[in-house]
Amino acid sequence: MSATANAFCRHCGTRETPQWRSGPNGSSELCNACGIRYKSGRLFRSTGRLQLPTSIDSSKLFQQAQHYNDN
Repeated sequence: MSATANAFCRHCGTRETPQWRSGPNGSSELCNACGIRYKSGRLFRSTGRLQLPTSIDSSKLFQQAQHYNDN
């Protein structure tokens, strides 16, 4: 598993993945699983299709990811 310092998936929040993948905002922002789903058009949240903003506040996103992982 690849764990780059301070890297986390911008969708699910994981910090370990076999490979970091490109997302809508550039390279190495999604874990392997989310990157594959994004590329195939199947990246969803429980409330519907994920809409990633063009600019990401990573601290807020990480807190949200922690909340989803805890539930």
